[in-house]
Amino acid sequence: MIMNNLIALDKYTCPKLEKLKLKREWEKFISGSNTVPTIRSLMYDSWQRCLEQGISPLQSKNKLTPF
Repeated sequence: MIMNNLIALDKYTCPKLEKLKLKREWEKFISGSNTVPTIRSLMYDSWQRCLEQGISPLQSKNKLTPF
């Protein structure tokens, strides 16, 4: 399988469809109705950590304030 260097997709995957899938999974996740994620566990775990720490995964890094 040939992988894209920037994202975990093989060369036969349609990026537009993957984007839609990810958006649907995100909406399920933030609504609390996503009990069995269909996304990569690495991404789901990241979303979980953000939720547990009260961090928005959509927030830009440059908006964080130093201690």
